[in-house]
Amino acid sequence: MPSLMDILNRVDDEKTISFPLAQSGSSSAATKNHLAKISMAVPREIVDRSLTELRNWQIIIVAIPRDEYNKVLSEIG
Repeated sequence: MPSLMDILNRVDDEKTISFPLAQSGSSSAATKNHLAKISMAVPREIVDRSLTELRNWQIIIVAIPRDEYNKVLSEIG
């Protein structure tokens, strides 16, 4: 199975969108047998008129600890 980086390196940049995860509406914390649940907002380029447009996308969320993310940004920025 290819790694996430292998996939990202081969996907056309012009056809991808990156956006910050934004919490919208209600949410609930994780419990013993259930994952945490959030509502999220996506840009109009992904879903404009109908939620069925979401089927045209593969949304992958990558979670990086904020301190690690900030460290990398400061190194490359």
